[in-house]
Amino acid sequence: MSQAVGTIPRAARAVDGPWLDGTHEHKANNPWFTYGKMSQIVRPNPSHLWVILDEDAYSINDAAFAVSMVESTFKDGPGTYHNFACGIAFADGHSEIHRWKDPRTKWQGAMSFSPPNPDVAWLQERTSAR
Repeated sequence: MSQAVGTIPRAARAVDGPWLDGTHEHKANNPWFTYGKMSQIVRPNPSHLWVILDEDAYSINDAAFAVSMVESTFKDGPGTYHNFACGIAFADGHSEIHRWKDPRTKWQGAMSFSPPNPDVAWLQERTSAR
């Protein structure tokens, strides 16, 4: 699930989005939007905000899929099981199979890609906004 979507249990507020700023610090003043309820999803809009995607089995380390909004590298690896494509569900309820364009998107370990990667940019546009 996207690290930018959800609520902190018992805190009644949106998650703090670790990794969005390129670090794993849990900062309340993170410049990137996080989304705890539907009314907060304004940029990107619900049809462009991903919530769940297929993660590469070798990349799974927790329940969150990390995306840095400031680097052109993957923190976690998206799935490539569907002919180099990935299943993605969006906040408006639709889902799609997205085909990756850059062969470096195949998971080979954290931050193993040489920037820029157009697949990272595509996912960043659908993860959060300033």
